[in-house]
Amino acid sequence: MKFNYSKLIGFIYSNEKLKNKTGFASYLGVTVQGLDAKLKGKAPFKQEEIAKIKKDFNLTPEEIDAYFFTFEFPKVNEEEL
Repeated sequence: MKFNYSKLIGFIYSNEKLKNKTGFASYLGVTVQGLDAKLKGKAPFKQEEIAKIKKDFNLTPEEIDAYFFTFEFPKVNEEEL
């Protein structure tokens, strides 16, 4: 199952404290390469990381769902239907 992190990326870049992926990686205590792996679905976000983000940024359950649990569905080729 693959997740779409586009809303999380928007949150990162719109947040004055984080500013960009480098700032977010530093905040999480991971390398930029490690963060990229998470955002590409090659490594999971840890529960502790999600809980830290929720607490520190006072995120609602709905925001957590949107940022971390939005499914990415494969594109359907209409010619194959």
